[in-house]
Order: sequence, then C-alpha cells, then structure tokens
Amino acid sequence: MRTRIRKIGNSRGILIPSAFLTECGIGDQVDICMDGHSLLIKPEMLS
Repeated sequence: MRTRIRKIGNSRGILIPSAFLTECGIGDQVDICMDGHSLLIKPEMLS
C-alpha cells in the first residue's frame, strides 16, 4: 500500500488503515524502532 506523509503540527505522520491495525493487534500505543533504513512499528510490549 502506498500513502503520503502528512504534516501534523511540527511533526510528520501517516494514517494507518483500521483493518491493518486490527490485524496486527495494535491498540492506542506502539513500539517504534529503526531496522536499517526502515521504520518498524509493533504493538506495545507490556512488561
């Protein structure tokens, strides 16, 4: 899927379709990290 990066205040962001979030088990918070030159977004890992 291709999408645009949008300006959100002083930051930038993307809209993620609800179906993607549901299938990945993502709720209100996520863990985000770099993997080479890619961003990896995962459901928040509770400790």
